[in-house]
Amino acid sequence: MNSGNKIDKRKSIISRTLTVILVLLILAGLSSLAYYVANPRQTEYFSEFYILGFEGKAENYPKEFTMSGGQIIRIYYGSGTDHAVDGQDAKVTLGVSNQEKTAAVYWLSASINGEAINLNNSPIIGPIDLDPGQKLDQIVRFTPLTVGRDQIVEFFLYEGRQDQLKDRLRLHIDVLEGQ
Repeated sequence: MNSGNKIDKRKSIISRTLTVILVLLILAGLSSLAYYVANPRQTEYFSEFYILGFEGKAENYPKEFTMSGGQIIRIYYGSGTDHAVDGQDAKVTLGVSNQEKTAAVYWLSASINGEAINLNNSPIIGPIDLDPGQKLDQIVRFTPLTVGRDQIVEFFLYEGRQDQLKDRLRLHIDVLEGQ
């Protein structure tokens, strides 16, 4: 009987020790959970810059232009036959969304094949002041200047000052000679 009591006492000590360890692990887990709930990870801060095409959707961008006598007479949006518009200026919407933690000042400009062009009859649009979480969708008009295939239209987003490039977006266009 004496050896049975010793075994029961050992089981009792092991059981209590395991119970204490289990309780400590649960408390440590709950403490960690409480810390992460009270101190969430910092979210990523960024500026969003995007282009919307014909009808304000992320599709049907100006693709092909017909030029006659140095003037644009027709613009094809989308795959070339989706939407045709008579006129000299192509139209897209440039979007800027401030997802930074502070207010920001933005500027917009554009070029075709590295040569600066006007947007809405101005070489640069801005300053655009946006508070955190604010966004602006700005319709811009532009006109290619020369005939040529696979021309690159670049839109530039500057933050802070006009010389601090934040992001750039590209469209590829064809400008064909027509009558």
